[in-house]
Amino acid sequence: MKLDRRNLLRTLGFAAAANRLCSDHAWSLSTSATLDNQVSAIARGPLRPEYHLLPPHNWMNDPNGPIWWKGHYHLFYQLNPHAAVWGDMHWGHAISPDMVHWHHEPIALAPTPGGPDSEGCFSGSAVVFDGKPTIIYTGVQNAPPAETTLHDGNDKLRETQMLATAEDDELLHWKKLETPIIASPPPGMYVTGFRDPCPWLEGNEWYLGIGSGERGIGGCVLLYRSHDLRHWEYLHKLVQGKPNGKVAVNPCDSGEMWECPDFFDVNSHHCLLYSSEDKVFWTTGEFDAHRHRYIPMRTGVLDHGAYYAPKSFLAPDSRRILWGWIRETRPEAEFAAGMVRRNGPSESAHGES
Repeated sequence: MKLDRRNLLRTLGFAAAANRLCSDHAWSLSTSATLDNQVSAIARGPLRPEYHLLPPHNWMNDPNGPIWWKGHYHLFYQLNPHAAVWGDMHWGHAISPDMVHWHHEPIALAPTPGGPDSEGCFSGSAVVFDGKPTIIYTGVQNAPPAETTLHDGNDKLRETQMLATAEDDELLHWKKLETPIIASPPPGMYVTGFRDPCPWLEGNEWYLGIGSGERGIGGCVLLYRSHDLRHWEYLHKLVQGKPNGKVAVNPCDSGEMWECPDFFDVNSHHCLLYSSEDKVFWTTGEFDAHRHRYIPMRTGVLDHGAYYAPKSFLAPDSRRILWGWIRETRPEAEFAAGMVRRNGPSESAHGES
């Protein structure tokens, strides 16, 4: 027998753990034999991951807000609960004692009709503030052309930064602020995007990086400061990149937009990760804590292939754990065709330490 990765996992005894990834709420199925056979075929599919976290059904993308809280790891992620394609972004939620065995929880965040996130709850982060887990995320809503911030060829959405606090220790219920904590990009700046907040604490002050960029100038991370996570002061660009010279409608393709920034210190140095040009870049460099400027010294591609939009957090033992989205690479018509009532998952999230 050829010992490929799938058989290796079974040989090592990981099959039971893999099955747990899709347990409990993973499937809501008809008892009809035909439907059972279809589901069984999807579950055995060679392109279905067995050892990565999968959503209960349909589409997933960016990992969001990983956090350790009250003895459990919580991982949130971008989820379309209604179709096997991108769109209608919610925050899915899974919980684990060890980051191997996962239990799916109800959806954590859903768009609020008529609210600043009415068209989707985009990516973000989770921190503990005043003893409560708190999510900072990007909400999107339809807006007139003069107010749009997402400029990727389908320019109709305004991105704002939103906040929600946990109402229980299981993190099942969240209370949103009704208005954005950051309602617009810096005055006078025509951005290519304004999303994916990344907060960190320095002393008694919080700092927040937001993925952005400008046409002809390049992708960047915008830097904000706050004492309470609710009132933010724009400082300047934490770091500025350069475009790659390509002409592209989507600024992510030309390097004029940086998505999903992740900024943290490692061994007295700093690291910035960002997603652009269809890949994830890592940089290491020097951070001037007085001027709050980051100077990259080295850079490279974090992972090759279908890896995108990573998000890290500190585990209780001080390990920095990095999660990333393993993207579907088949044509949309092909992977969406396997939908059975609520489609078997075709995307996954992957954690590395």
